Amino acid sequence: MVDEVVAAPWVEGAREFFSQNEKQYNFFIVSGMPEDELNEMVCRRGMDHYFNAVRGSPKDKVTLLGEIMEEYKLSPKKMVFVGDAETDWNAAQKLGLPFLWRCVLDQDSILPGYAGPRLSSLKELDVNLKQGVSSQY
Repeated sequence: MVDEVVAAPWVEGAREFFSQNEKQYNFFIVSGMPEDELNEMVCRRGMDHYFNAVRGSPKDKVTLLGEIMEEYKLSPKKMVFVGDAETDWNAAQKLGLPFLWRCVLDQDSILPGYAGPRLSSLKELDVNLKQGVSSQY
C-alpha cells in the first residue's frame, strides 16, 4: 500500500498551495495510518520539508491534534483542519477547530452537522482560508 500511495498523483492544487504558502503557515499531517508508514510515504514523495510534524496511529486524532496544539502553542482559532473523513470532522468538533472538508464532488456521503464548503481540490483552499473559516463548520 505504501508504494501505491507514493506513486499516486497529488491532490489537485496541493503542491502549488504548499509551495506558495510554506513560509506563511505551519503544516501538520494527522492520520489514522500508522505513523512509521506515514512518515515513509511523506519522505518518499519528497513532501517532508512542507510539514512541521507528521503524526499517525496508534494514537487517535484528538490526542494527536492535542499534542500538536500543546507542542506548538496553537489555539483552535489559529488553526484549520482540512480533512477528508468523518473521523477528521469529529476530532475538529471535539477540539473546537475550524474545519474544511476535502471530498469528491460526486461523493454521496455527508458529514453529520457539517455546513461548510466541500473542496474537491485544494485549488480553492487559499480562497477559503482568506474568506475565513467559521468554527461552526
